[in-house]
Amino acid sequence: MNTVVIGTDFSAYAKSALDVVRDFAARWHIQRIHLVAVIEPITWASASTASAGVDLSAMAMEAARRRLDGLRFDVSGVNVTRDVRLGSPARELALAASEQGANLVVTGTHGRTGIERAALGSVSSDLIRVSNVPVLVVPAHGLSSSSKLSQVLAAVDLSEVSREVISYAGQLAAIEESGSVTVLSLFESPIIETASDEVLPHFPSQEETTAMEADYRQQVAQLVDAVDLSVPVNIEVLRKAPPAQVILDVASLTKADLIVLGTSGRNAWHRMIVGSTATRVLNEATCPILIVPNGSSYQVASKEN
Repeated sequence: MNTVVIGTDFSAYAKSALDVVRDFAARWHIQRIHLVAVIEPITWASASTASAGVDLSAMAMEAARRRLDGLRFDVSGVNVTRDVRLGSPARELALAASEQGANLVVTGTHGRTGIERAALGSVSSDLIRVSNVPVLVVPAHGLSSSSKLSQVLAAVDLSEVSREVISYAGQLAAIEESGSVTVLSLFESPIIETASDEVLPHFPSQEETTAMEADYRQQVAQLVDAVDLSVPVNIEVLRKAPPAQVILDVASLTKADLIVLGTSGRNAWHRMIVGSTATRVLNEATCPILIVPNGSSYQVASKEN
């Protein structure tokens, strides 16, 4: 990963993201880290500041620039650059990644829920929708165990991005000793199936549903074989359930150090990543989450390099 963009708002949550990148910089062969602080435009002002022509946004940017310049973040052998931008945090981080030719964007999440989440929004939730490069979302407490990403959970369907998700998961797991990947997919049992030469709908029998599930499992296995991972792989195909809960439960059972998801899919997984369920995964997962957009595959470093 040649260049990594890290978004920071100078909070403890942002520090967790900085710490994770620092820990993995050498193993991921990172060459440059671009720190970005984004100031949202300030549109309100008191009568006194308005009459005096005070530019509050400019003042906020200058204060952020001083804090960013004073932020101690030195990584051996890595060139660290800094930037303060004005605008929407998610959009500006995505633009910064594009301008810098970054391979990865890293951000922390506040883990807000309920009314607080609805009122304040989530930069990470917005960022995964607009970024053209993978986004690593780090929970407020950082890593759930040691500074390793040995146990990786890859959640896939049979869409184009699934191969990239498995590839990322496998390459990152291969960096660690005893790394392994669990490939998780969701089989949606059809309720009604209408054949082209039939007028009335057909309700699949239990035997037909079982056969369709077996075929789906085979397709997932073929997808995994096509990626040719160099680490042990376990494939889990589960029946329909709330997607976020499936991911969270399996991540807990497998003691996952990292969850990898794709942003362009179909069926339940696609609805998950563009809907409110994605926010639940981001807020409740106890490990970092790597969100991979379709068409973003590239080779990451391996432990042999």
